[in-house]
Amino acid sequence: MIVPECVLKIIEHNFQKTGMKRPKGLIIHISEAPHLASIYNWFNNPNQIIMTSKGPKSVKASAHFGIGLDGTIWQFVDTNYMAYAQMGGNADYLSVEHVGYAGNELTEPQINALAWLFGFLQDVYGFSAALANQPGKEGLGYHSMGAAWGHQHCPGPKIIAQRSDIIWRSQYGMSVPFSQFSEYVEAKSWEKAVDALNSLAMFEMLGAIGRLKPAERAEVLNQANAILSVQRGWQGSSERIRFAAEVVNTEAMPNWTPAGLPTDQVADAQRFLALGLFKKNP
Repeated sequence: MIVPECVLKIIEHNFQKTGMKRPKGLIIHISEAPHLASIYNWFNNPNQIIMTSKGPKSVKASAHFGIGLDGTIWQFVDTNYMAYAQMGGNADYLSVEHVGYAGNELTEPQINALAWLFGFLQDVYGFSAALANQPGKEGLGYHSMGAAWGHQHCPGPKIIAQRSDIIWRSQYGMSVPFSQFSEYVEAKSWEKAVDALNSLAMFEMLGAIGRLKPAERAEVLNQANAILSVQRGWQGSSERIRFAAEVVNTEAMPNWTPAGLPTDQVADAQRFLALGLFKKNP
């Protein structure tokens, strides 16, 4: 697929037309390059050579997309074809390079462009709006999550930490950034938090709640009860929501397993875990 909103810079080398599966998600890379043109020139080079401790080595590298510091998106490879971006993950994931260097954060325009691209591809391919932290998981992943994918510093911890905000924006735009909403919840600014919820799905709010103490979490759920019960894709009661949160977080169930629990409650709890918004207690 060619994404018409992108600037088309289709490369002629370093990809293959066979082997691509239905994507499980999108993998973030950092290019170690100052411009999109530099990325394009490297990807389109039929004789890519890198220097190693053992001397020069021939490689093949590419990605489906690239995003500049100003948010401009270039497409290098048709999404039906396989780019050479993350070795063993090439067949399962789409890939996006970014102008910049490991250790940097993505710029605000890059965040917005990546959020748009991730949301667009998610709509097309149906993968989850989730944090992918290991190969095989659906959602927004990163190069170094694959131990055998090479480049263990790509894209760097600062960019990895930006993914929650990127997913947030991909689903609900910029009306309330993820970080700002979290501040509302943690500061117990109820009016602002509840106003923010009008355009947000329940699991984002629970992501902020997950950082609170149990008593504070219950108070947040009570304050937002009316909104929580009608959010997109979540028609359960506040009691159902609270139970799912407690299944994952409470010290009373540190070794939680799905066995014996109602199917809908298990599904809620598992989705919280998959999104990376809750973590089981050790």
